[in-house]
Amino acid sequence: MNKLIKNQAFHIKKRQRENPDPINSLMNLLSHLTFNRIRTLVYAYSLNPYLGFLHSPQNNYESLVADLHELMRAKMDSLLIKVINQNIIKISDFEEMSGRSTLKSSAVKKFILIFEDFMNTYYNTENKTIYNYLTRQINHIKDWATGKTEEITFEIPW
Repeated sequence: MNKLIKNQAFHIKKRQRENPDPINSLMNLLSHLTFNRIRTLVYAYSLNPYLGFLHSPQNNYESLVADLHELMRAKMDSLLIKVINQNIIKISDFEEMSGRSTLKSSAVKKFILIFEDFMNTYYNTENKTIYNYLTRQINHIKDWATGKTEEITFEIPW
């Protein structure tokens, strides 16, 4: 991603979830928002979030949610690059607290609005939003789990 991010202050030195720098702080927030949106949909469709395909359910980990989250990774990265390169989120939107970079509350509000726009933006020629994609993907899994289909279709939103 560093080759695509114009502002070097946001370049990734290493991926760290604890004590993050600004880019890792943004990645953590976006990951949290996305994971929780997927978790909500999985529960709404009465699927077991702990029975996934790629991730282990050990340690009470919601592996199905994590599996679906992986399919969103490229879209999430493109959103981060956009908000950084278009100066929507700036280094000045962060503050240092206890050795970690944290978004100021006004920037968190702005980022959540950006996330909601992202979820409702059409991403392909089928006029489907990211939210539509997620519900369709979860429906594919539910149809397989309930025996309506023999195979699961996994899609990656482009």
